[in-house]
Amino acid sequence: MSGKVWFITGCSSGIGRTLAEVLLATSGARVACTSRSLQSIADVAGANDQNFLALEVDLASEASVQLAITSATAKFGTIDVLVNNAGYGQVGAVEDLSDEELKKNYEINFFAPLRVIRLVAPLMRAQKSGYIINVSSMGALVSYQCFSSYCSTKSALNMATEALASELKPFGVKALSINPGCFKTDFFSANKIQVPSNINDSVYNEQYQKTFFEPTKNLDALLIGDPTKLANLFIEVVEHQGDLPVHIYVGTDAHALVRAKAEQILKDLDTWAPRTNF
Repeated sequence: MSGKVWFITGCSSGIGRTLAEVLLATSGARVACTSRSLQSIADVAGANDQNFLALEVDLASEASVQLAITSATAKFGTIDVLVNNAGYGQVGAVEDLSDEELKKNYEINFFAPLRVIRLVAPLMRAQKSGYIINVSSMGALVSYQCFSSYCSTKSALNMATEALASELKPFGVKALSINPGCFKTDFFSANKIQVPSNINDSVYNEQYQKTFFEPTKNLDALLIGDPTKLANLFIEVVEHQGDLPVHIYVGTDAHALVRAKAEQILKDLDTWAPRTNF
């Protein structure tokens, strides 16, 4: 990793912050971190500030993103690894979610990563190398009741990543998604996950209790993944020699659920093949 330049969005906490801290402490990488608040990431580097750049960015603004990329390349010369990590959870049954709530979730979880990619990809194509890593979720493949918005944003991001990987391959640039299960981060904190404005009056209250409120009362049991191990996986991916899968699922819960989903897909395909394979 020595000398590689990483550009990571969403570094105020969670996966983004842990990845930045691990890179700066162990790898010799140079790291540009973004957040909505400069103050929230000012202490990420500790004493290793010569390899660190903190950037206040509004990911919904192309001008703000462009300024951040320009600042990073002015300091470090290039960007070798882009990690689109910023995002948040949106709880809500399909019937309960407003257009505004859906649009806000898609803006940060889907449109923002593509916005950053459009501005970074030309740099990587020009140097004929680079990694674009989109932080997705096991929820991209395994959806949950009352999480339709969040899971669909991640599914959309994964499909875009598949196309991107093919588009950039001739230019020597690799694109992939990392899909974690439940890791020990602040994902379920009040400023990271949103609930519908009408949740208290919802006919789906029983489902909210079962899939959201009850599980989050015991976060130690729910959040089982180690963020530091996840951060080291990012480094391993970039160091890997040879082909990479477009989607990498991480965590014992992700592996179990994705395997079950894959088996169900094949079962349904086989069951309906006599009626549909024409």
